[in-house]
Amino acid sequence: MATVRNDRRTGYVRFDMRSAVVFSAGGVAGWAYHAGVVGALRDKAGYDANSADLIIGTSAGSAIAAGVRAGLTADELLGPVQSPPTPEQRAKMMTYVKSRARKVRFLSPTLAHRATRNGAGWLLATSGILPDGFFPTWGLARFPGVQSHEVWPQGLYIPAASVDAAARVVFGRDVMHVSVADAVEASSAVPGMFEPKEIEGRRFIDGGTLSGTHAALAIDAKPDVVVISSLITRPARRVTSTHARRRLRDELGMLRDSDTPFLLIEPEHHLKDVLKGFPRREPERLDDILRIAQDDVERALLRSETVLS
Repeated sequence: MATVRNDRRTGYVRFDMRSAVVFSAGGVAGWAYHAGVVGALRDKAGYDANSADLIIGTSAGSAIAAGVRAGLTADELLGPVQSPPTPEQRAKMMTYVKSRARKVRFLSPTLAHRATRNGAGWLLATSGILPDGFFPTWGLARFPGVQSHEVWPQGLYIPAASVDAAARVVFGRDVMHVSVADAVEASSAVPGMFEPKEIEGRRFIDGGTLSGTHAALAIDAKPDVVVISSLITRPARRVTSTHARRRLRDELGMLRDSDTPFLLIEPEHHLKDVLKGFPRREPERLDDILRIAQDDVERALLRSETVLS
């Protein structure tokens, strides 16, 4: 096994090992936060996230995972955050939304029963009685690097929830023959907001309805360390954050049980004031989010000797 140590000169962990990286759900702010984490890991620890043997991305994290696997830099990952849709793109979206509004219905009244019966969890069960979405998912695939994968790349997992089976499907493990763009759309289709992503007659929704991180999937790679970037588990009273924290707690237990060391990078403080209005009304908050990501990485690295022991 490769060594995990603190560099005496810099005080930071050196990554010379088999690794996995996890990018959580978290919306547009999650894109910014994860990009900040990617940049800080390179700057502070000399760690290139694309060198990971396995990259796992859920919901917003799926686009980041696809971009990182395509070899994009942290600055390149920030492109969509810094470049809002054009007027033409907005007009196209609004035309679609208006036509879609006349067709909206419940996502799947039977999903609650299936999810409850198979233990998939209350968040997925509740999704079944939400509207089946107003916004199309095709806008989610505009993230840089998503479209550059001609075939499914090695070492990329994108979890989504199957509406019909009320269960997790991991693109890149359970299903390999879809495009990365389709998988990103499926994993990011937030219930009640985005319409389900249909792939070969099967409907998929946001992987965050099952877990905001799916960190235990990293065990598949038998890594020496799992690096987890998780904005969704920040302190907050939102039901999605509460659900994500509970699931991550269970997943960290599974990592410990398998003797898999992990480096958890997440905010320790409420970020409501920082994230409010970002990115449309308050685009300048990007600098604050990147600073927080850097601080979180530094704090995680400095305490890593305890975490990784």
